[in-house]
Amino acid sequence: MVALFLGAFARADFDQSEPQLYPAGFNTADTLRNGEWLLNPPPWGWVAYGISKNITLGFDYPAALFGIPGGMFRLQAPTDNESTKFALEVYGADFFGDYTDHRNKAYILEHKGGTEWYRASVSTHISESVRFHAYAGYNYSEYERYAPNGTTLFSEKIYVDTFSPTLGADIEWKISEWLFFHVNGTVGNTL
Repeated sequence: MVALFLGAFARADFDQSEPQLYPAGFNTADTLRNGEWLLNPPPWGWVAYGISKNITLGFDYPAALFGIPGGMFRLQAPTDNESTKFALEVYGADFFGDYTDHRNKAYILEHKGGTEWYRASVSTHISESVRFHAYAGYNYSEYERYAPNGTTLFSEKIYVDTFSPTLGADIEWKISEWLFFHVNGTVGNTL
C-alpha cells in the first residue's frame, strides 16, 4: 500500500522542539520534550505528552470515546546527533467488543479483541528541507478484517491471532515553514 499526503502543519523546523509524531499517518523517531503536549484533531486524534526529552506517551482519544482504550509509548535512544534519531515504539488497542471503522473511504476495518504494534524507527536529515523516516517491526492482531468500501476493489484480508512483520519508509519534504509533502509506503498489517 502506498500513500501520498500533502498537508499543512503548524510546525516551523525539523528540530526536537517541533516534533512530528505521525506525519501523513507515518510514525517517526521524534519525541516530545519534557512537559510538552501535542493535540491532533479528529478523526485521527491523539493527545501526546512528553514525559522526558526521550519518552512520549500518546492516547487515542477518538477511540476512547467509543470505549476502546488505545495508546502508545515511544522511547527515543539518547544521542548527541541532532540530525538522526532512533526510537522504539509500542502501540496497542483493546476492542472489548466488535468494532467496525468506516473512517477511510477506501476500506472498512473490523476489529475484535486486541491489537499491538512494536516498531523500531529512524528519522534522518537528507538535506535541510528533506527528511527520511523508516521503521521495521511486527504487529499482533487478535482479529482484523480489511474489506473494500464503496467502489474500491481489492481482496479482503483477515488477520486472526496473527503475528506479521511490518515495514515502512517515508520521504518528507519541507516546502515552506507551514507546508510539508510526504510520500510513504508500508508493507504488512500497519495502523
